[in-house]
Amino acid sequence: IATTNLCRCGDWTPGTQRNCHYSMTQCLSTLRKVTGPFLDRFQTLFFMKKSNVLDVSTEEILRQVLAIFEFQKQQGRGLRNSQMRDADFGISAEMNLLHSLEELSPRRRLSTLRVARSLADLDFSERITSQHIERARAWAVQPFLDLQKGSS
Repeated sequence: IATTNLCRCGDWTPGTQRNCHYSMTQCLSTLRKVTGPFLDRFQTLFFMKKSNVLDVSTEEILRQVLAIFEFQKQQGRGLRNSQMRDADFGISAEMNLLHSLEELSPRRRLSTLRVARSLADLDFSERITSQHIERARAWAVQPFLDLQKGSS
């Protein structure tokens, strides 16, 4: 887990109007420090905006995590999602093609599958569905693409 500002002003995120007193060159200079191979090692990326308010207690999060651990144990999975490799997910060639997973870098593909597995676990689903993969792409692919657009 990490946090950083993409611009020294602290307000800019991809997809929003840049409204600060720094030049675009200065903004992009700050942004380029966190892109590339360093950023690619993160599973997910989330842009926090001032309007984002999470209304969930730590007790609720803990309850969900413990329920998911129990579900994983009942499924006979010896690996945590973060330890799983491509072959562990059982994704069909059709599912790969449908969601263009083969077009992703190996690291981004693995991140997407791990997030999809976590989303399936949240639904107490034995199998990863198309819906899980699409939701995973929103966390594990799209923000990285948005950030690339912002830095080019």
